[in-house]
Amino acid sequence: MDTNISVIEGRLGKDPELKFTQGGTASLKFSIACNRMKRQGQEKAETDWFNVTVWGKSAEVVSRMLGKGQRVIVTGRFENRSWDKPDGSKGYATELNARDCQILDFKDDGGQPRQTHGDQMKNQPRKNDELPLEDNFYDNTGFNPSPVDPNELGF
Repeated sequence: MDTNISVIEGRLGKDPELKFTQGGTASLKFSIACNRMKRQGQEKAETDWFNVTVWGKSAEVVSRMLGKGQRVIVTGRFENRSWDKPDGSKGYATELNARDCQILDFKDDGGQPRQTHGDQMKNQPRKNDELPLEDNFYDNTGFNPSPVDPNELGF
């Protein structure tokens, strides 16, 4: 069996867009900018952009917590889709279908991103910064990993 699991860390390029399908399922879309290290002789780092989609109740929850410029780590699988454009040509897109979203900095009471530092976060209990998304993430692949007890790993 092949595996399609990806992890992206970066900053949101703009506020996420929450929409609903005709069936009432929430869909949250946003883009993440990831800077690559500068190569020798380059004046500035290059940026890769990744489109992300979150589905269901998780989309509604995450939409209230994320905003432009916030740092996140998103885990999910890349999916390709295509459609017919009005001019008759085919359009293509690759998106990260999110399974987990870990927020690395949070909004303050005024809705502005508030930077948190890793040293401040060490040994503190987590407060909704890791949001498990839909349980049916793997349903259409036939793969459904079982939970692992960290004490059973042996390292």
